[in-house]
Amino acid sequence: WREGYATRSQFSLDLGFADPDGVGRDNVVFMGGTYAYQLAKSSADVPLDFLLTAGAGFSFGNNTMLSVPLGVSIGHRFPLDGSLALTPYVHPRMSLDFCGGCKGDESQVGINFDIGANLELTRVLAVRGSAYFGGADRFGDDRNGIGISLVWTPPGLKR
Repeated sequence: WREGYATRSQFSLDLGFADPDGVGRDNVVFMGGTYAYQLAKSSADVPLDFLLTAGAGFSFGNNTMLSVPLGVSIGHRFPLDGSLALTPYVHPRMSLDFCGGCKGDESQVGINFDIGANLELTRVLAVRGSAYFGGADRFGDDRNGIGISLVWTPPGLKR
């Protein structure tokens, strides 16, 4: 869920489910929230949009984890034929991560990034794909993943 808060800022909430590979790995439920502020819109001089992001995310499964990321999402919307549009993006960020039950309670600073694209089929329906790269961490996991989602934006919400 994403809601415009003001002309240049927005809130979003996420809820999901993951089924990690590996023996003894439980399913994971995760939820999080993000505040984003548009730092700059694309122009003739700089053809990219910059969005400052800050949030918090929780996951519950074999271990309980909390992540507090801060980053910048960089992308650009390219109109295609008719109502189609493609927005490729990259989202580098740093995070403060806490893990309860990971060889005791531990914390670490992480460097993560997403790379992906949003394909608008109409002004209210899109398909989004993303790859997440977090590298190996002290918690004993390789923190990489992929995601595909169907995005619905009700007509009443501003873009």
